[in-house]
Amino acid sequence: MKASKDTLRTDGAEDFLMRSEKRHFLKVNIYRLIIVFLFLALWELVSGPWIKPFFISEPSAIIKTLIKWIGNGSLLFHLKITLTEMVIGFVLGCVLAIGAGYILGVQETLAEVVTPYVTALYGLPRVAIAPLFVIWFGIDMPSKIALVTVVIFFLVFFNVFNGVREVNPELVKVIRLMGANRLQVFIKVIVPSTYIWIFSAMKIAVPRALIAAVVGEMISANRGLGYLVASMAGNYDTTGIFAAIFVLVILAVSLSYGINQLERYFSRWKSVA
Repeated sequence: MKASKDTLRTDGAEDFLMRSEKRHFLKVNIYRLIIVFLFLALWELVSGPWIKPFFISEPSAIIKTLIKWIGNGSLLFHLKITLTEMVIGFVLGCVLAIGAGYILGVQETLAEVVTPYVTALYGLPRVAIAPLFVIWFGIDMPSKIALVTVVIFFLVFFNVFNGVREVNPELVKVIRLMGANRLQVFIKVIVPSTYIWIFSAMKIAVPRALIAAVVGEMISANRGLGYLVASMAGNYDTTGIFAAIFVLVILAVSLSYGINQLERYFSRWKSVA
């Protein structure tokens, strides 16, 4: 009887905490929407009477431009190109970086030999090699994918490499005393211990991947959101530039939210613990 009462108290406390978290989440998002609304209203008011629309445009004109792009299909076309370049480059960069980070993190001698070269390449500005990718792969998608891959690789690699090096040696000793082989140690200890390092790097890498794809398109491309920004800038179309930037912001926020949800899914064992 006592146990059932304790269970009811625990369930009630959990329900109360969940309701509190939902209320807090709702309140925070309402405040965020208010800030956005006030900013847009202030922007609309100052555009024209105080600042020429040529320099800052106005939210109503930006919305009209976005509606026009959606209606004629140009926004979806350019968005699909940039998103494809970014996703493929991001996945390739992460896969290569995670693999290299695990290998060098486990193989100390190999790491001592290779790390200086990787560090030297990391110091090279990636924008400087973008023209080389255009020469090697052309102005189409492969050159942008290559640029995104290189940018993402170094961001994720060092996090994974350091994460493997920071694994608690006591955990490794304990599981080895239990009879685990090297593969089991890797799967049961090293991989779970580096989750937080990988997702921390991916959170930083997502906006960088988008930036790399857009910069690559601005350097040399005939389609994509970067090309759209460059085209609007060439025509001195401030409204078009802001409209393209708005799409990029929404895309970056959505992708970051997706990475956060993915991290929550793979880290659910912490909640259980």
